[in-house]
Amino acid sequence: MAVVTDGSGVPGVGDIGPLPALPYVEKKSAILRKLAGIEAFPLAIDSRNIEETVRVVTALSPSFGAVNLEGVSEPRCLDIKNRLASECDLPVFQDGSDGIPVVCLAALLNSLKLVGKRIENVRIVLSGTEANGMPVAEFLSAAGAGDIIVCDRSGAIHKRRPGPTNWVKERVAMSTNPRQVKGGPAKALSGADVFVSLSGPPVLTRELLSSMARNAILFYLTDCTPDLFSRPETDSGTPVIATTCPVLPNQLTACLVFPGFLRGALDARASSVTIAMKTAAAMSLADMVPESMLDYELVIPRVLTPGLIPNMARAVADAAAASGAARTAPKAVARGWGRRGGRKAAGGMRHEAAASGTAGTSGAGRRVAILMGAYNGARHIREQLDSILMQDHGDWTLTVSDDGSTDGTLEILDAYREQWGPERLAVVRGPRRGFCRNFLSLADREDLAADYFAWADQDDIWLPDKLSRSLALIAPAGQDAPTLYCGRTAIVDEHDVLRGLSPLRSAPPPEFANALVQSLAGGNTMVFNRPARELIRVGCGLDPVSHDWWAYQVVTGSGGLAVYDPRPTVRYRQHGGNAVGSNMSVAGLLSRVRKAWGGTFREMNAKNLSALEAVSDRLTAESRDLLAAFSQLSRGGGRLKAMRIVREHGFYRRSLFQQMSLYFGVFMRRVWHGATPDATRDFSPSATALKFPLPTANLR
Repeated sequence: MAVVTDGSGVPGVGDIGPLPALPYVEKKSAILRKLAGIEAFPLAIDSRNIEETVRVVTALSPSFGAVNLEGVSEPRCLDIKNRLASECDLPVFQDGSDGIPVVCLAALLNSLKLVGKRIENVRIVLSGTEANGMPVAEFLSAAGAGDIIVCDRSGAIHKRRPGPTNWVKERVAMSTNPRQVKGGPAKALSGADVFVSLSGPPVLTRELLSSMARNAILFYLTDCTPDLFSRPETDSGTPVIATTCPVLPNQLTACLVFPGFLRGALDARASSVTIAMKTAAAMSLADMVPESMLDYELVIPRVLTPGLIPNMARAVADAAAASGAARTAPKAVARGWGRRGGRKAAGGMRHEAAASGTAGTSGAGRRVAILMGAYNGARHIREQLDSILMQDHGDWTLTVSDDGSTDGTLEILDAYREQWGPERLAVVRGPRRGFCRNFLSLADREDLAADYFAWADQDDIWLPDKLSRSLALIAPAGQDAPTLYCGRTAIVDEHDVLRGLSPLRSAPPPEFANALVQSLAGGNTMVFNRPARELIRVGCGLDPVSHDWWAYQVVTGSGGLAVYDPRPTVRYRQHGGNAVGSNMSVAGLLSRVRKAWGGTFREMNAKNLSALEAVSDRLTAESRDLLAAFSQLSRGGGRLKAMRIVREHGFYRRSLFQQMSLYFGVFMRRVWHGATPDATRDFSPSATALKFPLPTANLR
């Protein structure tokens, strides 16, 4: 199939032209290859003339089985799509007008089940028209919704509204707003059950939400970040919320649709995209969340949900056959692909694409060796492996050090190694001396040659840009000095339900004075270059408390650069089996308080000091002075003298509350230096007191 763009409306960057847009459609092609086994060809057309674009694609159409229109401005994309659909005898798919409506209907059907409403009885308000608004409105109307109002900057669209218009708004005015509601958002939202934001800021005020019906449903399909989004408080019941943000629950993304939909259309050799095919895709997507599992934070499945793509492909192919759009008999459609390869097919993955390293932003000098420590991780390790396979930076290898698993972890790894190939995935035997030694032993392996190294926990989930984003932030520093990337995490429970975000570590920049008393971020987020690896691997012969705290200390202490990323790229899973322990219960908090007052952290502090003193020749002169002062601080003395050392040498933790806890701990002769593999894994009572599971309402 062809992925076609003219570069006039690339998501997130706008009108950049065909040549700069080419990597965007190349990435889309790689996703289709990886997830659905589709051979997709990126096609950038250097023309803004609709007639010329249609003529070029139509002339090439015999070479393809489908067309995916991408990165074309509104409403031109609808004009081009409609022309191509009428002139080419093949399905023409566009994310905004085909994928987004399917996602909206699937999420809406499950949300309505959750709040006990029916689609034919609800009032729906859409904010935004053009390429998304009109198709969403028409598709929801075809599914049974009878009362839909579409709003733009001028308010509700109705038949008699004066002012500038175009064919899209005229069509919306004729097919929606049966009550002919006039006015702005406040008027349209009064009594509404559903609000779908397709443009503008992703914020609904308390006043507007209070005017809606009880247990409102809110869909935000605009760009939004966790820090800007919070669950609105209302007296009218709990709203169901879905957004485009990948670290929040209920992510609305066309990635849930286009791999499976296009696979089904190609398997059926469909001649067009029909309403029946889109409805079948929406029903298949909604069914991936059983009614018994429906929750305010689970109304739509995640992109990597096993079985999502083959199930949708079969549903779309069968619908194409039933609606007369298929050229292939139903019994031959999407059967072998959906079952072939067992686990491969269940996840919609094709390991050949991963082995070739064709995805994303791979390039010379950016090969990444991923280092994963494993121990009895059979319950969650598949999701982590699948998320690594989905990285948009394709130049990586994975080495897993198993520390003596007895629960089937090795069998799972063997199956993945067979699929990916031994050159992509290697499994080695761990030292069986705890998680810290296990990770450090990986950094110390002579057979691992790469430009960058990334630690990975066995039970997390990486977002697709985990590697590409980290490399974009640290690769400009080159290989001359030690460089370490780390960042924030999205905290999820054992069922991958979001519980909050780790605290944002703000200025000052990462440095040794902070590293001595607090780890900045988790090892599961860390990526480091070759010089940093040479420093970190020295810890394998020492006895630091944790691999990530050691990395932060030795890199900053040697004058290297530590970069902290405020945007989460890892979904960090908290559960009772965490190697460092879970902070998601009162019992866990009390256990840490007992450790602090029982002297455990003084012992940990002594271990860190011993390890750093063993490599003092690698530290800068300033860092050696700080280490000497810190050694004096931790080994006792008068309370006032200890307080003066903290103040004069600038030892600090990264919040006022934590800094006060440091002073208090020093004054009480209990120097608390909790190893914090993540901001949620801090050993100190001062930190864990703030780290109960955070509800979505408190993300701001």
